[in-house]
Amino acid sequence: MAAKERLIQVLLGPAASRIRFSFPSGNRWITLGPGTFQRVASGIRANTVHIQTSTQFPPNTGAQYFAAADLSNTPPVPRANTLLMPPILGRVGESTALHECVHAAYDLFRTNINAWDEEASAYVAHVLYCKMTGLKQPRWSAPIADVASATADGLLAEYQRGAVRVPQVSRVSWELLRFAVLTSPTYLYANSPVLMQQNYNHDG
Repeated sequence: MAAKERLIQVLLGPAASRIRFSFPSGNRWITLGPGTFQRVASGIRANTVHIQTSTQFPPNTGAQYFAAADLSNTPPVPRANTLLMPPILGRVGESTALHECVHAAYDLFRTNINAWDEEASAYVAHVLYCKMTGLKQPRWSAPIADVASATADGLLAEYQRGAVRVPQVSRVSWELLRFAVLTSPTYLYANSPVLMQQNYNHDG
């Protein structure tokens, strides 16, 4: 199965369709749910979101989303709104691609969200997918993902209780996750001790 069709299958599949949660960002709450992934699948089908396959990624990176074209990247990404992903997806690749699809959805929806809340929510979706598909933690373990696990476990418990359709994240575990993102070398500017205090490009 081609990467494009496989990713659409993942986005519309049973695991992604169960992922739903709200989280605080600034003075409001943002909801991520099945519509998040359906929007990206629709964009892929309409060729407003592009799929480019590669086996070349930065260290500790399994997929990437480019809101704008980047010809300086290795490999070059000639089109905006491009998901760069491996040609063959197992569950590890699926969860990583789903993470990047969260970024794509915020871009398509033009969501006003700061970069670290965006990353934190993408990690929660990533880890939820791993847990829902039975992928054991040694397969997906990484510093931020391990912190996101507590938030994901809280949400899974809420899903089982079924008291609310869209549960809110635990504020304690969410703040710990945000701190993990804020202090991660991955998200620090190379020449500054201060994290990027800005939004990612969300121009649709």
